[in-house]
Amino acid sequence: MAVEAASLDLRQTVVSNSTFGPNEIRQIAAALSADYSNFRTLRDAVIELEQQPSRSPAASARLGVCQYLLGRYRDAVTTLTSAVVGDDSTIDKPDASAGARRLCAIRPSS
Repeated sequence: MAVEAASLDLRQTVVSNSTFGPNEIRQIAAALSADYSNFRTLRDAVIELEQQPSRSPAASARLGVCQYLLGRYRDAVTTLTSAVVGDDSTIDKPDASAGARRLCAIRPSS
């Protein structure tokens, strides 16, 4: 896993429109575990993503996951909820705690 974390372009993984799923989340978690300075890289990439004026639901989901990895749990729930619901206020909002529980189930492999 250390080789996988070392070869990860953390910023690019966060701000790009490439595939983002459980494997990428594990890679980010491994990169954070391998080198604490990656935390700053992730934080800066999250700030960059937050500043995008109109994010797609996929980009919002990516942002919410990264906020969670940074320990910004309330922001993550809000962002992930908006990624699911979008801007349509006529849709009932999903149970945010259920989304957070699903997110907690994604853990880096040992």
